Amino acid sequence: MNRIAFITLTLATLLMAGTLAGCIADSRDSVSIEDHWGRPGFEGDNAAAYMEIRNDGDDDVALIGASSDIAETIEIHQTRMESPEDQNSHDDEADDSEHGQDSHGHGMMIMEEVQSIVAPAGSSVLLEPGGYHVMFMGLTRDLEPGDTFSLTLQFDEIDDQTIEITVEER
Repeated sequence: MNRIAFITLTLATLLMAGTLAGCIADSRDSVSIEDHWGRPGFEGDNAAAYMEIRNDGDDDVALIGASSDIAETIEIHQTRMESPEDQNSHDDEADDSEHGQDSHGHGMMIMEEVQSIVAPAGSSVLLEPGGYHVMFMGLTRDLEPGDTFSLTLQFDEIDDQTIEITVEER
């Protein structure tokens, strides 16, 4: 009887481990990077990469970083319109141009680093001009239309994904 219980317990454990491994693989395989491209730029200047992160899985996945040899610093950024509430929260004595207002008192576009970008389960998130993007600061070489480079995307709950970015004028 002990031998049958041991075999049953061993088979159940192996079955559960296989199911868990399948879930992990499914999460990794459920995220794809589509329509990825980068902007041109000169050595020492800045450029950006854009893409769609599609998450066909059951759990949210967050982009938390990126790496490549084409820039000294790489950050995840968001460009957004600063709202009137944000503008009013600044010190009245400060120069308005530093705080998101033009000379007419209208909002201005600002770019800021974000810690992560969430691709919701069963959906996607766009990294596009005027929104989220991967920012390359201090390019280590010129990026001309037609050039390609590797970009490794780092996620919170799945393995890193390396993609080839093609530089384009869009």
